[in-house]
Parts: sequence; structure tokens; C-alpha cells
Amino acid sequence: MDRDDADAAAARHFGEEVERVKDSGVLGRSDPLNRLFAYLAERTAADASPREIDIACDVLGRSDTFDVSQDATVRVYIHRLRGKLDSFYDARPAGAPRLLVPRGEYRLVLQPAAEPDRAIAPPEDAPARPAEPAGAVVPQEGPVARRGWSGGRRIVIGLLGLALLAGGGIGFLAGQRSADAPPEIATTSVWSPILGSGRLTFVVLGDYYIFGETAGSYEIQRLVREFSINSPADLDRYIMSHPDEAARFADLDLHYLPLSAAPALGNLLPAMTDAKARGVGRTGVTTISQISPEVVKGSNVVYVGYLSGLGLLRDLLFPVSSFAVGATYDEIVDRRTGKHYQANWSSSTRSASPHLDYAYLASLRGPTGNRIIIVSGTRDAGVVQASEAAIDPALLRAFERKAGSDSFEVLYEVRTLGHVNVGSRLIAVRALAPSGTAAPAGPGAPSFPDEAKRAR
Repeated sequence: MDRDDADAAAARHFGEEVERVKDSGVLGRSDPLNRLFAYLAERTAADASPREIDIACDVLGRSDTFDVSQDATVRVYIHRLRGKLDSFYDARPAGAPRLLVPRGEYRLVLQPAAEPDRAIAPPEDAPARPAEPAGAVVPQEGPVARRGWSGGRRIVIGLLGLALLAGGGIGFLAGQRSADAPPEIATTSVWSPILGSGRLTFVVLGDYYIFGETAGSYEIQRLVREFSINSPADLDRYIMSHPDEAARFADLDLHYLPLSAAPALGNLLPAMTDAKARGVGRTGVTTISQISPEVVKGSNVVYVGYLSGLGLLRDLLFPVSSFAVGATYDEIVDRRTGKHYQANWSSSTRSASPHLDYAYLASLRGPTGNRIIIVSGTRDAGVVQASEAAIDPALLRAFERKAGSDSFEVLYEVRTLGHVNVGSRLIAVRALAPSGTAAPAGPGAPSFPDEAKRAR
């Protein structure tokens, strides 16, 4: 093969790999990240290596007076792109070629796995990833982090939940079958649409997205948790609407799960494995920060997590619900009566006094006749209580009879001592409003505190 043929073949392979990455969806819905990838691919194909200021102007819409020495936005996006490419190739065979953004350069290189560039030290333009305390992430308060937090809470990672995601939760659900799986579950109005529909069913874990604050430097100064920013795409949208703050925040691909994800999944496992054993449909596990509107529209969804972590599912649930999430995110507001139910977990769980939590369970129809089940609560005890109710056939039938509908919501008060559930009390069972109609709003206004902030 002569030189021209070799160059043509290399260009063809490069273009095919670029399209493969684009089609995979690994870059997500972030417009800046997709534009950056396409821009680097185009410039590389033209045998040109752009400068940082070129990317700032051509991709991010900055002016030619943009000071790259003071604003790390371009380097943050390059770092994010490297991470997305790593995620893509981690799932591919070891012998496959890979696209790289070499350190110190702003171009794409197609390189076989036999010549890896990943074992080298992190690129000098990458924001530093802070050391994480074992088993915990402690978000700090700040201009963004302050919204939605009453004091600085310690958030403990649900280790089993993280292991499920890292190791492929589908195998966990499909590969085990509980000996005491209640066969009656399949006959209830809650589970029969899932076990008998043949649709793809997703167990969606309510994770929380954490990003870094750089304070305009190359190093991460602290971790930030903001309820209205629950994914890299949300962070991109925030940065695009607040361009002056672009250099302050960086995506670190950090997420955490509540501890209740593990026991709640353990309670729900029999119903899900029953679906697999029947050979009806398929089951997948994902997180609320990764779920797409297409999944919610066409698949069955079983959400497991805090009410505050519902993400885009809130847009389906709360327009037909008679409840809302209160200002502290540990509070449930009855929009019919104006009564507030406040979990009191702000005090230490080591106290000898009982704590109050609230469990919330809902079953509703999705946009295309799919079924959505919400297994939730204000904190861990509430989520576990909701998961226990969700697999009790007698309770599910009683809820449906009392509500007079197969689309209903249930609220429990849960009393705990430390982390031990010592009792519960049923507060309400109500039919959800028919799809397309609004539930009685009552004294409550928006369904979430961050919605109220945006309204102002």
C-alpha cells in the first residue's frame, strides 16, 4: 500500500471511529460537549490543531478577548471529553482502536489499544479530583450548594447500590431468585402490568449528582450538591445560562446513593426476578441522573430512592398528586389540607428519642400505557417501609380498593429509633388525578422548593 492509500485508509478509519462514538450516545445531551467533539474531529481531519482560544471562541461562543490564563472553561470541557471517551472504550474489547485527546494538545488521535496513552499521569490541564473520605461525601454550602440544604449534611454512600451499578445490576436482578418470592404479586394491579406487558422494565435508583467548585483555579476547592442540578447535562445548562460562572464548576462524574437503596432492592428483588423467571420482558438498572425521557415514555419504571431525588419523574407524578415536597426536602406537604409532615432527621440518629420519617408509594400509568411505580420516602427508613408495602399483595389490593383506582398514592408515617424501624402509621391512600388533569393544588404551590425559587 503506497503512502496515499495508507493516508486514505487512516482517514476513513478515523471518520468511522468518530461516528461510532457519536452514535453511542456516550457524550450525552450536552451541546457544548458534542460541539467540542465535532470541532476537534473536524480540525483533526483537516490536519489542524486548534489553540485553547480557538475552542473558546468557535465552540463556547467566547469573544476574542477571552483570557485563557484566568478562565479554565476550555480545560474543564477537554477533561470531561477525555472522561467520556474513557467510559466509551472501557466497555469495548481490549483490542479495539480508541480515540484520544493527547495531554497538552487539543486534537483527536486514533490509537490502537496496544499503544495506550491512559497509563500516564493525569493531563496537566485536568481539574484535580479530590480525595474522598471512606464511605462518605460531604457537600459544602455555597452560592449554588446552599439551595436545598438546611445545614451541611453528611451523605453516606449506599455501597451495595454502587456495586450494582458498577458491576451491572441487570445480572444481579436476573441471576438470583428468592425462594419465598410471593406468587400473588403478579396478580396485583401494581405489578401485573409490569410482569405481563413484555415491555422493558427499568429499576431506577435515585442517585445524587455532585460536582466540583474550582473557585476559578485548576484545583477543586470543594464538592457541591444542588437539587436542581442532578446531572452533567443540568450543569452544562446552568453554565450556559450563567457564563460568568463557567470556570467555577467542574463535572467530576461523582454520584452517591442513599443507604436504603440496598435493603429496598432486597425487598423488591422477588418481584423483579419473578418477571425474569417468566421470560416476560427484560429488566435493566439505571440511575435517575442517567434516565432519558424516552425511557420514561416507553418503558416500565420502578423508582427506588428519596422523594427529593425523583428527577424528571417529578414531572409525571406531582401534576396528578395531592402532595408536594416542602422547603427542607425532608418535608411532605398535603396540598389538599395544607398540613405539613416534617421528618426530624436533622438531629443525631444516635439519640435515644424516636425519629419520624415518611414513606411514599405510588403506582401510576405512564404516557404510553406503561407502568411507573414510585418506592420512596423522605429518608432511608421511609424508602425501606415503602418497599415493604410494595411487595405485600394484601396491602396493594387494599390500597386499590380504598382509592377506587389502580393509580394511587400512599403516605405512611414511620417511627424509628436510631436506624431501626419501630412502627408505622398509614396516613393517606388516595387516587391520583387522571392523566391530563391537575390534582387539587390547595395551599401548596410548586411541587418542589427549587421550582418555587425559579418561579420567583
